[in-house]
Amino acid sequence: MRVGLHLQTKVKVPTVKPEDGSISHTVQRLAKYRFLKKQSDILLNADDLDSLWLCLRENCLVDEITGSVKVNYEDFCQIASLCTEQIGPKCRRFFSPSNFMKFEKDESGRIAILSFYLYVMRTVSLTQARIDMSELDEDSDGFLQPYEMEAYIRGLIPNLAQLCDMPAEFVQMYCHIATHKFFFFCDPSRRGKACIKKILLSNCLQELMELHQESEVEAADTEQTENWFSLASTQRICDMFIDLDKDANGTLSEEELQGYADGTLTEIFIQRGNR
Repeated sequence: MRVGLHLQTKVKVPTVKPEDGSISHTVQRLAKYRFLKKQSDILLNADDLDSLWLCLRENCLVDEITGSVKVNYEDFCQIASLCTEQIGPKCRRFFSPSNFMKFEKDESGRIAILSFYLYVMRTVSLTQARIDMSELDEDSDGFLQPYEMEAYIRGLIPNLAQLCDMPAEFVQMYCHIATHKFFFFCDPSRRGKACIKKILLSNCLQELMELHQESEVEAADTEQTENWFSLASTQRICDMFIDLDKDANGTLSEEELQGYADGTLTEIFIQRGNR
């Protein structure tokens, strides 16, 4: 008896996107909206985060040696119950045993409340960013095109403490500059679209979100320039580009690019950059 080996080949069927204005397209957009709305409703808002921090502060232990404030697992569970009463069940997921185990513990098994709170804030911030980007993703393919990324940054500016007072006439240019930074790192193949997941995990988004923090006194001007997305930094980049763009056509030729940084760029680098 001969035994034959039968190989089953899986054929990938291309996904057909519904036409704009069709019933299926309308249903798809409505389903997406309702899903994102549901995800947004279960997020902690600013008041919830304030209440969470207050609960942590009122139920912590002060380390006599280091002065840092910490909680053990028993207090952690107690805080979870208090927060659930004050905020609601949407905060419960942050107080799981697995989350407690993620943080460094001292010899008494306690974790720092600040580390935990920053973890909650970053999780909420990233989830909100994912929701906002998904809303702007018109074709729902998980990628953002440059104009969609610009719209996301434009919507973010009023909520960033260090950018909310940006001159109105500079907003469009700022969004354009910031978007190019994201696409340089998140679209290395130059396909003209960047993966949302890659954007969320990028250092670029983390650096941009740091502008949520209030700037320290006026002396922080030097620190702000260290953040690539700060207003001072982007204005400097814009001024530098305008100075290099001798013919004012909005692009830099190889000859104009040779003037950057006193001609320190090599000819090979400039040729590759213009491909």
